[in-house]
Amino acid sequence: MKVILIKDTEKLGSAGSVLKVKDGFARNYLLPKKIAIIATKNNLSKLEQIKEKAEAEKTALENEYKLLVDKINNTELIFTRKADENGHLKELGEFEVKIAFTPAISANLKIKVEKE
Repeated sequence: MKVILIKDTEKLGSAGSVLKVKDGFARNYLLPKKIAIIATKNNLSKLEQIKEKAEAEKTALENEYKLLVDKINNTELIFTRKADENGHLKELGEFEVKIAFTPAISANLKIKVEKE
């Protein structure tokens, strides 16, 4: 079955791509999850509109991610924890956690674990 992707999909391709997939995969996964539509003559004529809409949605989402990145990069979480009688925790210190929104957009969250 031929389908047109309406959303970017990591393992299949980008929105607007025309793919030939197994009927069951299309009926049971791609179509119900609204990842693709059947490649009819009518839908193929709207291919450019599908690509433009997907690109606009992608740009809007990337702008939201960039706002979140700014907030996360300026945030530091501090946790204070009780230690045992020897003052041991599993690990004290400062850590950075990378949060990847897309392969090109990521943020670093600063976490500090202190002894109470």
